[in-house]
Amino acid sequence: MPTPIRLAVVITVAAGCSKPPPAKPPPPVVRVATLQVRPVEQVREWLATLEGAVTAEIRPHVAGYIVSVDYQEGGVVKTDMLLFTIDERPFVAAVEKAVGDFRNAQAQLGKNRLDVARYTPLAAEHAIPKEQLDDAQAAVRASAATVEAMRGNLHQAQLNLEWTRVRSPIDGVAGIARVRVGNLVDSNQVLTVVSTLDSIRSSVDISEQEYLEDAAVINHANEPQYANTRWLELVLINNRVHPYSARHVIVNREINPQTGTLRIQALFPNPGPPS
Repeated sequence: MPTPIRLAVVITVAAGCSKPPPAKPPPPVVRVATLQVRPVEQVREWLATLEGAVTAEIRPHVAGYIVSVDYQEGGVVKTDMLLFTIDERPFVAAVEKAVGDFRNAQAQLGKNRLDVARYTPLAAEHAIPKEQLDDAQAAVRASAATVEAMRGNLHQAQLNLEWTRVRSPIDGVAGIARVRVGNLVDSNQVLTVVSTLDSIRSSVDISEQEYLEDAAVINHANEPQYANTRWLELVLINNRVHPYSARHVIVNREINPQTGTLRIQALFPNPGPPS
């Protein structure tokens, strides 16, 4: 009997190539901050116009022709510094006439007083009528009044002559002259403008709503709790903050009915660049 043959079948299964699972990402970093409660300042900004605290329009007291411009335009001037000269010749003549009228009135007064002195004893002796003495005494009073009137005319003529020299009433910076030599000027014309350097005046127009929101501060801006702080600052066009805080705040008395705004002015010291 044939021997049975056993057949062994070996089946090999090839494993496919596989990648390892990706690594887990690191845990996220969490930053912890401590909350703090503190007030946040509210800042308002307005567009302001600047000028000297005192700005003087220089006008002549008398009419005449400009004979010289005597200051450096745009330069610093001092009080009583000569700015313009007006032709003085008509005013010199007026002074001379006023002097003559005054002296003539004085002479007439002296004559009338002599008449009274001469008539008084004669009237007492009835050598002349009493009415003649009364007339002489009345003439003295009238001539005395004339002397005072002529004195006033002379003083006015001297003032007019003095006013031919137009001078600065304040220390400050003088602007460009608005008239030239040869121009005929009178008291209605502005010859130039002089503004003080210290302090400077800042003007802003705020809405009625803004005013009502900050009225408690604005209306008491000059009191110590606000006057000693920099609650109102001046930021220049180059974004630099003016080194001096407002010294005095002025609130206009009424709302502008056309714009609905209220004008507020603040005076800032301006002594010059800080050392």
